[in-house]
Amino acid sequence: MAENAPQKDGLLRLLAVGPPKTFAGRREPGRLVLLPAARTVRKMALGLSAFDAAVFAIAVGVYFLPGPVGGFFSAFVALFGLVVAVITFLLWRLGSVPLVVEASGRVLHGRKEVIAPGQARELFVVRDSEGEVTSYDVCVRVEGGNRVELPKPYFSCFFTPEEAVALAREVAGALGAGVVEGIAEKAK
Repeated sequence: MAENAPQKDGLLRLLAVGPPKTFAGRREPGRLVLLPAARTVRKMALGLSAFDAAVFAIAVGVYFLPGPVGGFFSAFVALFGLVVAVITFLLWRLGSVPLVVEASGRVLHGRKEVIAPGQARELFVVRDSEGEVTSYDVCVRVEGGNRVELPKPYFSCFFTPEEAVALAREVAGALGAGVVEGIAEKAK
């Protein structure tokens, strides 16, 4: 084959997060652009869509119950299903919003500035054990000691610490900041 074939610069590459791949990213001149992997977005949207279909099936089944309760309860369940459908759509749309880390140290989520230029000092991972599920959030300590979480649900709320640490290292490398070793506990 061609030994000197041009590199496919600018194409999305999967980051080494471990199976399954969680993020796709590309380096552009002066910035790093991260997107959730399409598989991650599809899994979340399909899971919620399946739940939503079950809710609507229950609503239809309840509608045929005898008496006035069936129609009222069916409307309530269908309204709940509509809310889940809206949430599913919003999560699907968020899957196309990039996290952009500029060389100046500015971090953007879409058009919203998450971290001002030059404010990031270090990145760290926080274990959130509230509720039944333990998740891991990626946080940035900014000048002044305040903590800023990266935007949810795709750039925070990981189910394994390895995924969170991999994202923290990738973002820290682009920001020129350090990564605190270990996992911190979320303050209650």
